Amino acid sequence: MKLAKMLASYKDDAIFGYSGAVRGYLNMTFQTSCYEGSKMSRIQQLSVKRGKRYAIMLNKSKVNRSWNMYEFDGATIYDNKTKGYTTLKKSNQEFKTFTGLSDST
Repeated sequence: MKLAKMLASYKDDAIFGYSGAVRGYLNMTFQTSCYEGSKMSRIQQLSVKRGKRYAIMLNKSKVNRSWNMYEFDGATIYDNKTKGYTTLKKSNQEFKTFTGLSDST
């Protein structure tokens, strides 16, 4: 999964969140634990509490898929050090990076 590879460099200093249910496959794909049923504000609080630099919210696609399938259209990364956002967004099967954007989750 291309998104997982792009986020791999963050995983040791980040808390990951997802608004839906989390199953083992999601944790294995990103090689880290992921908090389920979360909003960015909660993930930011947890990252500060645990001394992590980044709060990462996985953004699900608006495409209606089966309940047990993950389809991500990107991720929102908040940097506790710089107080800035970076957004990874899928466009034509590629992920593009945008910085300085506010929380959209």
